[in-house]
Parts: sequence; structure tokens; C-alpha cells
Amino acid sequence: MTKRKIVTRLIRNYTIILVLFAGVMLTIFFTLLNKQESEIHLNQLQEQGDTIAKNIEESQIENEERAEESTSRHSRMRHRMDRQSSTQSYLELISRLSNDDIFIVDDFGNPLYSSNHMNQEEPKELDEEGRFILDKVQGVKEPVFFEKGTLKDNNRIGYGVPLKNKEGNVYGSVIVLSTKKGSFTQSLADYRLLIWSLLIALLITVLISIGMAKRFVKPIHEMGEFTDELIKQNYQSSLDIKTKDELAELGSKLIVLKNRLLNAQKEQDNKERSQKLFLSQISHELRTPVMVIKNSLETLNDDFLNEFERKEYLSHLMVEIEQLNLLVNDLLELSRLQSTEFSIVAEEVNLNYVVEDGIRSYRPILIQKKQVVNFSSNLSERDVFIGDYQRLLQLIKILIDNASKYSEKDQTIFIVVDKSLDEIQLIISNKTNQRLNQSELNHLFEAFNRGNVQNENGHGLGLTIAKQITKRHGGAISFNVLENQQVEVRIKFPLKKEKKL
Repeated sequence: MTKRKIVTRLIRNYTIILVLFAGVMLTIFFTLLNKQESEIHLNQLQEQGDTIAKNIEESQIENEERAEESTSRHSRMRHRMDRQSSTQSYLELISRLSNDDIFIVDDFGNPLYSSNHMNQEEPKELDEEGRFILDKVQGVKEPVFFEKGTLKDNNRIGYGVPLKNKEGNVYGSVIVLSTKKGSFTQSLADYRLLIWSLLIALLITVLISIGMAKRFVKPIHEMGEFTDELIKQNYQSSLDIKTKDELAELGSKLIVLKNRLLNAQKEQDNKERSQKLFLSQISHELRTPVMVIKNSLETLNDDFLNEFERKEYLSHLMVEIEQLNLLVNDLLELSRLQSTEFSIVAEEVNLNYVVEDGIRSYRPILIQKKQVVNFSSNLSERDVFIGDYQRLLQLIKILIDNASKYSEKDQTIFIVVDKSLDEIQLIISNKTNQRLNQSELNHLFEAFNRGNVQNENGHGLGLTIAKQITKRHGGAISFNVLENQQVEVRIKFPLKKEKKL
């Protein structure tokens, strides 16, 4: 339904805009056309009145001059009759060519001629509008023009011209009345072909707009179907928007979103598998000490043990409880480090002091195993970076403990701190008593993974915690196999100025 609504809305909007545009253009066209026709008609009316008045005046002056030259009364009468006959013929010709009402009146307003009296004995009298124009002409003794709306009949226009003799005296007037042409209704009737052409063009444009709307909405439909598949968690669907506009950019962003959702789903699946494995490993690690403690308590509850055996069982119980306590503490520590709400204390730290404190803490164990730590550094007292001193000390202790446990007696553990332009490296290497390859080392940072060593204390969480501490400081940790069973742990800390970690 949404897709159809979009298409319908686009078509409706296009059609409304086109209809409004066509209506405005038609209105402007017919308004200008009506105005132009009105101006032409007004000019024709004025020209017609001026021409009639001019011809009558010239004829009158010519006849007067001839009459003055005539000596007999009979000649003057003949000239007057010729003049009237000539004027009458001219006016009848004008009447045939024009549909306007033409009146010629004397100085007293008596009609001498009207354009519609050819079939009548007497000229038609001036109507009310003609009298109105005559009064104005006689008042100003100049041509007077009356546009539409100035007369009683709003659709009529009028023009009055005074008739003057040779001395300039007014002896009559020419009155021309006409119904105004160029009305909008008449223009519509005269331009039906133009209107039909516009309507057909409008229809074709609407059809084209429908096609354009569907073509425009097609990528939106495809993106809608694509997002429906994403909602169903079907990340194998594809999207190909071929337009070169913002829709193509949006399609590209949807593809990026799909890839991120796919990666997030894979990470979620891996996380769920890791959590299941982690819970299984925790259950296994907890089951052993719990079963030992349970069996020992059941044995102590019996009365068959002597005092020496009872003390031996109690000592064994204390060892198992201590191991269980260490496991729980490590699990809590790992959980805190992996929590998004956990933040470490940011302060200026000199890594030399951290390493020296870590070595000092493990000195009794190192002496017991006759192991030696060879520490070298190119850091000065001023070379500091932003970190959490206690967490870094915990990291050093884990790495020294790990190197000590997996080294033979009388071995040397090498610790190197090296500063470069943009990072500080911490390298701890030792000769191990185990045969390891690089593929095994890549999994040592996973929880409860201790390689192929099964006879040492610990639960395989130390390196996992070390990795989380390194990660919290924006660093990277790696395990590498060297020659002669030498292994090294290499940590790189970026030199940061920020105090937010």
C-alpha cells in the first residue's frame, strides 16, 4: 500500500502542477489576447470616427467654396444636393463595412444620418448613451472617447468627434457606438483548436509523468524490499541501484549497513559460541575442585581417619579452596575488564617503574627457582605515557609469572622496554620447557587455554586478562616462537596524550 501511495502522490502532484501551469498560461494568454483585441478595436473605432469627421469637414469646406464661386441660386442648390448625395453615398459605404452604430447630428442634436436608417425614411434618434457622448463633445468641442465601463452599458464603447467649418465653428458631431469585442467567452469559441491542443498536450504530459513517477519510485521499491529482507535477517540479498543520484548513495549506504549487520551477526554467533564454550570450561574447572572438596569433606566426616590423615586431608582442602578462590577472582577480574562500563584510571606512567615493581614482587619465586631477570630499557625518567599504573603492574606480574612457570630452573627471563617515535614496546622472552608452534600460541590468549601444559598451577585466564588490559590501553599483544625454544610476548603501547581510556 505504501508503494502505491507514493506513486499516486507523485502522479497527483505532477498533474496538479501541470493543470495549474496550463490554467495560468491559458489565463495569461487569453487576457493578453483580449487586451490586444480591445486595443485594436478601440483604435479602429477612433480611426473610423476621425476619418468620417474629416471627410465630412473637407466635403463641407469644398462645397462652401464652390457655393461662393457660384453666381446663381440654381447652381448653389445643385452644389448642395451634390454634397448631400456624395456624403450619403460615403456613409452608406461605411455602414456596409462596419457593424458599429454611426450617428451624424447637427449642432442642436438633430440626427442627420444614422448607419441603420437606410431602410427607414428618417434617421434613428440618438439613444441615452449617444446623448451623453454628444453633451460631452459639445461641452469640450474636442474628440471624446469613452472606454468600457464609462457608459451605462458596460459592454459598449463610444467615440464622439465635433464637426467644424472653415472658421473652426462647430456645426455638428459624429457619434460612433460599438459593442466591445474580444470577450473571454468569444475568445474561447474562436480558439477551440488551441484549447484542444493544450488539453491533448496536458494528457500526454500526465502519461509521461506517470511513467517518470514509476521509474523514480522503482529504486525506492527495491530498497524497501531489500530492507524487508534485512528485517528478516536475510543478509544474502543484493541491491543494485543504477541511478546516479542521492538514491544510489542511499543504496550504497544500505549495502554498507547490510555488511555491518552481517558482520555483527557473525560476531554475535561467535560470541554466543564463545560464551557457551566459556561456560562449559568454567563448569569443568569448577567441577574438579568442588568434587575434591566434597569427597574430602565426606571422608573427614567418617571416623576411620587417624590424626595424621585428618591433617593431610585438611591441608589438601585448603589448597583446593585457594585454587577455587583464585579461579573466582580471575573470573571476576576478566568480567570487569570485558564490561563496557568499566574504565581504568588514567595517569602519567613511566613503564620502567612498573616493570621494576613487578620484578620486585616476584623476586622470592624467582630466587626459589634460581631464575634471573635481565631488564633493559631506553626510557628516561621523563618518558611517560597515559595509563593505569595498577593495571599495568598486574599485566607485568601475569607475564613474569607465565614466563617463570614455563621456564626451567637456572634460566634467564629477558625484559626489554623500547621507545620509538610513536610507541613503546614491552618485550618479555624466555626459553620454554614446552614444544610450541605458532598456531598453538595464537590460541593462548583464549580463556582456559594453556596449550599442552597440564601439570602447572593456574586455570588459563592469565593471558586472557593480560590481553584485556593491553586492549584497554589501546595496545596490541602477540606471542611469537623464536629459535632454540625461545618464545616472546610483545606488547605495543601507542604514545597518547589523551587521559580518557
